[in-house]
Amino acid sequence: MIDAYPGASRALTGSEVRVAELLGLGHSEKQIAWALELSPSSVSRRIQSGARKLGMASRVELAAMFAQRESAWPARLSATDGLESLSFAERAVARLATSGRSDAEIAQQRGASARTVQNQLQSVYRKLGVHSRTELAARLFA
Repeated sequence: MIDAYPGASRALTGSEVRVAELLGLGHSEKQIAWALELSPSSVSRRIQSGARKLGMASRVELAAMFAQRESAWPARLSATDGLESLSFAERAVARLATSGRSDAEIAQQRGASARTVQNQLQSVYRKLGVHSRTELAARLFA
């Protein structure tokens, strides 16, 4: 995922990228902390260090950079699309799953176990009424 962000692959840690991705999706520091199981101060430090490493003057620039990269994923779906029923973690796992990552890759990127990722994907499938990653992608990108 880091490769999708020019210049970030050498500059940011995986944790800083995950925080910046959620920031780019419009989540507050408190929401990011909850989703990534970090303290709010840890989230704030990662935002500040990420922006500094990329030579950005503010968190807004960092969010804008990552928001542009996330625009292909349907983060702004209508209420009828069902995404409002997903937790932040489920949305993140769904986004990574529809980008072609394996459960193991998702688990490593999110700092979770592969079993947790499998459970979150099953919850996503149940909530959205799909049965596979292919159906998930078709539903979200139709």
